[in-house]
Amino acid sequence: MRSSKGIWNKENMIEGSRRQLLKWASLGLFGLSIPKSIDANVQGTYPSYAMIVDLERCMGCEACVVSCKIDQNTPQGAFNIKIKSITIGNFPQVRPIFVPVQCNHCDNPPCLSACSKGAIKKLKSGIVITDWRLCDGKGQCIKACPIGARHLDERFGNRSFKCDLCIERLEKGLKPACVETCPSGARIFGDLNNPKGEFREYISKKHLFQYGARFGRGGRIFYAGNENLESMIPAVENRDEKRDFS
Repeated sequence: MRSSKGIWNKENMIEGSRRQLLKWASLGLFGLSIPKSIDANVQGTYPSYAMIVDLERCMGCEACVVSCKIDQNTPQGAFNIKIKSITIGNFPQVRPIFVPVQCNHCDNPPCLSACSKGAIKKLKSGIVITDWRLCDGKGQCIKACPIGARHLDERFGNRSFKCDLCIERLEKGLKPACVETCPSGARIFGDLNNPKGEFREYISKKHLFQYGARFGRGGRIFYAGNENLESMIPAVENRDEKRDFS
């Protein structure tokens, strides 16, 4: 709990080390400059972060779900990543397709416009963040999100949280935890303004599409797969996959 003076005690800082109030303060969001590795490179131009998920590689192991939960210390029962699935083909030639779902970091975030306190911000790098100093915990942003990517943290006054592409790891020159953990290499992360390596190959040669594209919000999470897989995404969207671990 927070004290009457609004000071976070050591115990709660440990319990909720990933909470945005602490992260944004350390990154200088409040009154200082965002580190150049996050929102501007040495030439003064801005990176445009994006993640690609190759649906042909994803095997539904949920390593990304677990690594995200450990790294971000989300509350019990709450996950920044969900794995949805659908079966394709005809018996006996059938197989599952797994679709990891998380915040799209929309180009025009509905959560941002829904927040009456101005707590949600979109950085020039494309990352959508939540300023916990301003969040009132009423959850307007959660209702506004069309893919259910946001949650409330009861440990910290019901403040809203979601995937932030591990912004604190990016500041250290690391990739998001889910990208580093994926055993099949299904997650590819990079800068759209300066694509390199496999990320460059994907954006130049692969068929890419987005989850929730019918909502017309764009974003920074893309999926790689053929047109048949893209046509199946609406069916996946309607599935509510539940996980029994926390």
